[in-house]
Amino acid sequence: MRPGSYVIDHTTNKPEIARRLHTQGSIHGVKVLDIPVSGGEIGAIKGRLVGMVGGDTDDLEAVRPLL
Repeated sequence: MRPGSYVIDHTTNKPEIARRLHTQGSIHGVKVLDIPVSGGEIGAIKGRLVGMVGGDTDDLEAVRPLL
């Protein structure tokens, strides 16, 4: 990925994996947000998923229109 790109991880991995992704992203100038979602299939169908965000506030604001 190019420096300045964003990665949005919607998986529910272990916190260590999210930290490792963030560290590796930082090394390469890639911004990483950890945003697992809750709500299941019904929440998705009804457009009511909830994302729990881990990452830099400025990065979240930059990608908020995509979410």
